[in-house]
Amino acid sequence: MHGIFTWVDLSALHFDRAQTFYSTLFDWSWDRSDPNYLHALLDQKPVAGLFPMPDLFRKINMPSFWMSYLAVDNIQKTVALAEKLGAKIELQTTNSLGEIALIRDPAGAGFTCFQGNAPSALSNKPNHWCHNQLLVSDLSKVRTFYESLFNWTFHPKDNDYYEIRNPSGQTIASAQVAPNDIKGEKEFWAVFFSVPALEPSLKKTQSLGGKILACYPSQNGEHVLIEDSQGAACYLTESNTSSPPTHTNSPLKWRTIVGLIAIFAAVILEANWIWAALFLFWIIPDLKSGTTHFIEPLTRRDNPILYWTVVVTWLTLSALMLFYR
Repeated sequence: MHGIFTWVDLSALHFDRAQTFYSTLFDWSWDRSDPNYLHALLDQKPVAGLFPMPDLFRKINMPSFWMSYLAVDNIQKTVALAEKLGAKIELQTTNSLGEIALIRDPAGAGFTCFQGNAPSALSNKPNHWCHNQLLVSDLSKVRTFYESLFNWTFHPKDNDYYEIRNPSGQTIASAQVAPNDIKGEKEFWAVFFSVPALEPSLKKTQSLGGKILACYPSQNGEHVLIEDSQGAACYLTESNTSSPPTHTNSPLKWRTIVGLIAIFAAVILEANWIWAALFLFWIIPDLKSGTTHFIEPLTRRDNPILYWTVVVTWLTLSALMLFYR
């Protein structure tokens, strides 16, 4: 079991509000046997945990956050090795799971190790925690850390996406090298929840005071990064989706290169039809993804008026350039 994800919980600033949010979003009920640490239930089986934000984190104004747990053989040895490898130990205590330690890897991504007993909550069923993905700017800064701490191996796939496997060859998570405009400024372990259908779940999210941060279409379906009403972020993905998103971050930005060449050609040749083609190709991906950019990102869901204004503007300019002589 060493180095296997088995549990996930939410550290909430407002305990009651968090219960209402996730009860509505995921149809969870709550086991209140321990008033300080609730277990979310589906079909009477525990699927996640919820507890009030510790005072230590409240003092530094940390928002609510989801945390993944990794089982380890020996918590003391794991903590000592993690520190030796450059990690920071933010919290070490005992709770209902057993002995736990909140660890930040050398790049700052946080996870919790525990030695004890916890149900295995990972599942592809609707309204369950289904996957973990490490989002990093530079995998080389933490790859040796995880390989040494958990005996993991990283297997490259597409678009700087890696499968993470344990010594038995089992894929237990993934890693994605992504720029800050995708992942934000910090490195982190992203938590994924499956839902029966995205659209109703996203409407619930917004009606409950949550936010839709980004949408990532892929060959496996759409994956959406949301933030709950207290700032805790997680991904929603449809339950028939078998793989997490791979955010395109190709080292060779050939589309950008072609676009720059086209701009120079349009200026030198005074060819308006090239401008028309550029505006058109610019907007087609935005229509597919539901997100466009003009000074700042705009989504079809959150900013429909501005989104369609920008889209129509580019299409109008494309038509004018095509027919203008």
